[in-house]
Order: sequence, then C-alpha cells, then structure tokens
Amino acid sequence: MRIDLDVPFSEKDAAKSDGAKWDGQQRTWYAADAYDARKLAKWTKASDRIPIVCEADHIPVALMRGALTTDDGTLYIPCWLGLDRDLAGRETVARLCYWLPKTHPEYKDFGNAAEAAMHLAVNGGYVPVDQYLPAERKAMDALLGGRSWYIHSSFDRAYYRHVAWDSY
Repeated sequence: MRIDLDVPFSEKDAAKSDGAKWDGQQRTWYAADAYDARKLAKWTKASDRIPIVCEADHIPVALMRGALTTDDGTLYIPCWLGLDRDLAGRETVARLCYWLPKTHPEYKDFGNAAEAAMHLAVNGGYVPVDQYLPAERKAMDALLGGRSWYIHSSFDRAYYRHVAWDSY
C-alpha cells in the first residue's frame, strides 16, 4: 500500500532519513505502507487528514492519545492510520474514536464516560492512566473498584491492568 506525502523541498532530507521514498516519475515523496508512514505522518497530504474535533480542555489528552497537529493548531489523524499491518495505528484510532467525524467508520458515540473508558481500555492498547479524561478515570475507578483490576506502573507511568494478563 503506497501513501503519497506532501514533503516541502526544505524537509526532503529529514523525510528521507525517516523512510520516505522519492518517485521520480510522479515527482512525489511516498511511504511504502501505513506502518512506515507512521514515522512520516507530519507530511500527510492535506486531503488525507481526518479532523479531530474536541473541546479545548480535551486537546492535551487528544494529543497524548496520538492526534497530530498542523502548524495552525488544527488536530487531525491521517486517513490511512490503522490500515495494513498498523496495530499501533488501530489503537490510536480507538483512542480518538469519539472525536472523529460522525461519518468515520470508527466513530463512537458512547452513552456515558464508563462506556468510553472501557472501550479505551479494551481497544486502545496500553493506555496510561493520564491519557484518560477525568470523567473516564472516575468511571474506570468506579467500574473496576479494585476487584480484578489494579494500577500497574511501568516505565514510570500508571496503567489500568487486568490481573489475568499477568499469566501471559
């Protein structure tokens, strides 16, 4: 899967060192697949950007969850994120699901913060506790209540973790 990029001439060396390839016939830079393109996401073509729309106080969390920002501060994710063999991209899309446009196939409209927090925990990969919104953390704490979940500290960050995962 080829992903065309928008690389300014002044940044061609940086893009090349991050894995971008030059197509001399089409005179454009590209990534060979979504897995490689994650390193090159800042050069996503404007037409390939999916807007992330959230409240101003949620922006820092959206950025921690993997949203990107343009020079003018607009939040987005690349349309190819999560395709191909890109598990990390699928987790990023799951982390940002209710800030995606309603027409996006991964958009979710949760009934409450508990549903959102559980979706994030199950589909978002290992999400540090500080990447949950305050309402999601409160809901997660109430849902889990210490019964079969605990906070696991790894790399100096806390994560919600199910004790059954310790056997793997």
